[in-house]
Amino acid sequence: MLIHQNSDRNNLTAWLGGDLLIEQVAAVCNNTIVVVHSTGPILMPWSTHENVTGILWAGIPGEQAGNSILDVLYGAVNPAARLPFTIGSTREDYGTSVLYQPNNGFAAPQLDFKEGVFTDYKAFDLKNITPTCEYFPT
Repeated sequence: MLIHQNSDRNNLTAWLGGDLLIEQVAAVCNNTIVVVHSTGPILMPWSTHENVTGILWAGIPGEQAGNSILDVLYGAVNPAARLPFTIGSTREDYGTSVLYQPNNGFAAPQLDFKEGVFTDYKAFDLKNITPTCEYFPT
């Protein structure tokens, strides 16, 4: 289990060597299924590894996370393959970056969103960027 303490998300990578862990497991297991618990998109450089046969985006775990993941992996439940956001291939795909320092005279960083409706999958479509996994609105 990977636990990152004392911090909000600071980047789009899997914390504490998660990407290396997945690469090492996939190198020796020809049927690697990656279960991701995250608050938002992460970069998945291992998603095209020949031995990564599935990625289950499980979001934030709750009391029944283990049981529900087992039900999905063994086919008892179909999660409908929907993501709440688009996952880019590189950090640059997302456009803006995380601000770490106050920049507006107050005690917190401020970013003014000027994209209008062109956020998430609409921004990827506008810029003709092919994502790793795309959110498809219903």
